[in-house]
Order: sequence, then C-alpha cells, then structure tokens
Amino acid sequence: MLEHTESARGRLSRRDLIKMAGATGLGLALTQGAAVRGIAEAAMQSEDIETIINIAATAEALAVTLTGAVIRGAAVYTNADGSKGLPPIVVTVLKAYQASEQAHFAFLTKAGAKPLALTFSVPDPKIATDTDAMYRTLESLETAFIAAYMSAAREFAEMQKPDLVKVALQIGGVECEHRALARLFLRDPLPHNLAFEQKLFTQVGEAAAALQKLGFIGGAGTPVRYADFAGSVDTAGVTQLTPT
Repeated sequence: MLEHTESARGRLSRRDLIKMAGATGLGLALTQGAAVRGIAEAAMQSEDIETIINIAATAEALAVTLTGAVIRGAAVYTNADGSKGLPPIVVTVLKAYQASEQAHFAFLTKAGAKPLALTFSVPDPKIATDTDAMYRTLESLETAFIAAYMSAAREFAEMQKPDLVKVALQIGGVECEHRALARLFLRDPLPHNLAFEQKLFTQVGEAAAALQKLGFIGGAGTPVRYADFAGSVDTAGVTQLTPT
C-alpha cells in the first residue's frame, strides 16, 4: 500500500521505512536522549521478549500522546474544504482510537514492559493544524505499527510463545482498523486496499529506529508528554479492553 500511496501524496514509503530502520534491539531508557542512545547501542543485539514489549509499549505511548494532542486541539484544525475544527464524528473516532492504544499500553506495562520514552516530538507543525497532514501521519505510523506487530508475532512464534503470538495479532488487527479509518478520512476510495500486509521489518527494533529517524523520538520538534493525556482517555463505547 505505502509504495503507491506515498508517491502520490508524499507519505512515508515502504522504501523510506526500510531505509530508516537499522536497530535490531533496544535497552530501557526513559528520556528522549537516552532512547536515541539505546537504539544506536543495541544495533548488534538480538531481541528477546523484554525488548519486544518495551518497544511495543513505546509505540503505544506515542499513539496515546499524539491522538490526545489532536483531540485537545481539535478546534484549531483546518479541514480540506477550508472549514475549521475537526468534525464531531472524527473526534469520536479518535477518542476510541486513543482508548484502544491506551488499553494496549496498559496490558503491555502490566506484563512488565517499560517504555523507552514517554516524551515525544511532533516533527512537523502541520500535524497539529492541518487535517490531511495529521491523517497522513496516522496512516504512516499505523503502517509501521502493523509491520512491527507482524514481526513480533513471528518472533514470538519462533520462541514457541503462542499466547504472545495471539496478543500480537489481536493488537495488530486493531492497528489495521486505525489505518483504514485514517485512509477513509483522507478520502481514499479504498480504505482497505491490501490482501496481505507487507513485511517492512525483520525485527521489532527496526520500527523503533524508524520512529527515531522520523523525529518522533528524540527529535527537534514540539515536545509532547504521555502523562499529559493518559489521564483523560475516554473509553466510552470501546469494549474488549483486555485480550482474551
């Protein structure tokens, strides 16, 4: 999907993601600078369960934070038709989106995951004001998250951890729904346009390296903190908040 949609609208391409991906594992780091150092230092490490869930928790925290910032700033957005403010249906969808990402984060941290960073950067100021820029960002991030969970599922299978494979697929399936919604809001004629997901990463750490290269971890953009949004997550209408 990314190969042709990115070239048409300037989104992150599969080739860009792979080019950005370099690390194969990450150590625990709680600041942006430490997270960046952890990515670089872990380039030669193999991944274990702790590494995988730490990276996953970081991605989920990023998703909660970015969607929280979008929801909080909904009134300032400019829509494609020139109108101001995100439509109410979009805000409702984003709240459900955020709730599911927070549920993922809660499950992972309860299982022992320690996020590599809880403060992130917004690399492009348009993400906070322009609806299409925001939707494109969500689409690209979700594509990376989906690919990361695909890699996690494979790695868990190789470790003979079927319960973890199941959870990776449960989370990855929801991320696919999120991407489809972003494509729908972007007016794509085929929000679901793939028969099979593409393999973008060999290991989950490569997804974290991509987030770093994109400027969401340790970047120079506007800082946003998970703690500023985690307490206001609205789970209304969202069910299956834990895996079964």
